[in-house]
Amino acid sequence: MKKEEPNVERQQGDIPLDVTPSDLAKVLVVDDLEDVRWVLSILVRQAGFMPLVAANGEEA
Repeated sequence: MKKEEPNVERQQGDIPLDVTPSDLAKVLVVDDLEDVRWVLSILVRQAGFMPLVAANGEEA
């Protein structure tokens, strides 16, 4: 008898539990406005990437 897989749907951006931050592709987010950096970092994380955030080119 074949075991049935649990009916769990993954949504876009869900990161598997066995993935560590070092396994994720990194995305550099650079903006001088803190609110913009914050929103973009959330969107990047939800897309399944690890955001690296900087306020300017020198900081990046």
